[in-house]
Amino acid sequence: MNRTHNIKDKLPEYGQSIFAQMTFFANAHNAINLAQGFPEEDGPPELLQFLGEAAQKGFNQYAPMTGLPGLNKAIADKWQKEYGIQLDPKENIQISPGATQAIFTALQALVHPGDEVIVFTPAYDSFIPGIKLAGGKAVVVPTYKPDFEPDWEKFEAAISPKTKAVLVNTPHNPSGRCFSEEDWKTLIRLTSEQNIILISDEVYEPLVFDGKSHLSLLHFPEVFHRSLAIFSFGKAFNITGWKIGYLAGAPQLLDVFRKVHQFQIFSVHTPSQFALAKFMQKGGNSLDFKDDYEQKRNYFSKAIAEIGFKPLSCAGSYFLLADYSALSEKGDIEFCEWLTKDIGVSAVPTSVLYHPHFDQKLIRFCFAKKQETLGKAIEKLWKISE
Repeated sequence: MNRTHNIKDKLPEYGQSIFAQMTFFANAHNAINLAQGFPEEDGPPELLQFLGEAAQKGFNQYAPMTGLPGLNKAIADKWQKEYGIQLDPKENIQISPGATQAIFTALQALVHPGDEVIVFTPAYDSFIPGIKLAGGKAVVVPTYKPDFEPDWEKFEAAISPKTKAVLVNTPHNPSGRCFSEEDWKTLIRLTSEQNIILISDEVYEPLVFDGKSHLSLLHFPEVFHRSLAIFSFGKAFNITGWKIGYLAGAPQLLDVFRKVHQFQIFSVHTPSQFALAKFMQKGGNSLDFKDDYEQKRNYFSKAIAEIGFKPLSCAGSYFLLADYSALSEKGDIEFCEWLTKDIGVSAVPTSVLYHPHFDQKLIRFCFAKKQETLGKAIEKLWKISE
């Protein structure tokens, strides 16, 4: 007889992520996958060429734990050139195997049993499990359609003597909302008395639209000593499968981060680091995809509005929320299942990104696809109104 001995699930309430579920469902029904957040088009050809060159030239062994010096310097140069922010390549930058690992490891390093971490919902689905696995408690402050503005009174009420950190996301997944200067200043003011750590997920940093540029936590030097900002090369250069990102922030926080990182990962894929460093040093720019994505946002938003959806504002990222209440009375999970199976287009129900679930009849589409794919999706979606 097979027996399991003392196996106790640390996340019994969680199953497969909603993004993986909807991708599986889309594949099972041969639907167009606008659910999972990955671009359909490849990264820059020169960057891909440099990856092969790195392997051929022998960059195949462990990289330094903090990252290849050339890549760390290229990141520092980017922030100086694009934002006027000075970062020390050694002290302020850490390469990570993707942004999700960086968030998870930061939580493991900084959060102790009994600590509380405030999270705005709807939230990327790894935030709250990461807090729980660190022994902490997630304290959620929900935001709602149409604008997903933070309720700062509720936020202030959520702060307690146990609050260790706040985890924010800008541009926001799934709403596309971007933190304003007023948002940042309010957050900084409300967390100053307790010196609360600020962790900012900024993976869609290059994708801020309508003539605006990204406003980072790093723009506020008065809180740099308690700040960690997290970024993704996958999102910046259409190479999500490379699973590589980086953190920038206070040396004292990165030192604690690295103590966990060294035993969990130690170093990040060396050829990828070499390729990214060379590409950035030669002028490769993470903003090169911005105009294309803005055009696709505009095209897709206009098209689904004509079908009967009510698209919400999207200031950044490559996601668009759509209110379908004029088209169906189904709950958002049921609606997404029906949309995938009967219409042939997959999307994400946003209710599952709230804790507890909260259904506003909103679904999330990813428009980071080829124009041809978006056109085919629109053709299928027209069947809803037939």
